[in-house]
Amino acid sequence: MTDRKVASAGEAQPLDTASTPGDPARPRRLGPRDIQLLSACAFLTVASGTLTHMTAGPLVPFLVSAVALALLASLVGRAVDALGDRLGAGATGVVQSALGNLPEIFVCIFALRAGLYDVVRAAIVGSILSNVLLV
Repeated sequence: MTDRKVASAGEAQPLDTASTPGDPARPRRLGPRDIQLLSACAFLTVASGTLTHMTAGPLVPFLVSAVALALLASLVGRAVDALGDRLGAGATGVVQSALGNLPEIFVCIFALRAGLYDVVRAAIVGSILSNVLLV
């Protein structure tokens, strides 16, 4: 005999820890691909900061930062897709519209702090054009 109790209709059921990986009731953990993207973003960010203070010129740190930003955008997209599995299509659309331009917001914040107003204008125009043409 087992010592399991049968829960009545009013009692809360504990979460089943042996559910399947695709089960929306169970939170998904970071997969190997997510960890690789996160570590690559961190490495490229540190490399860009290091290259900025070296005599590499302005182009090399910019390109390394652009690659890190593209990886960050990919990671945000994967996170929103994983969240969409739990929340449904409507809530996923709201989250995507709120977080979809997160990398551009970071670019604008740091460019404004550095006084690079033309970069901010270009980032905003590029974001609008890419959303109109691609989305």
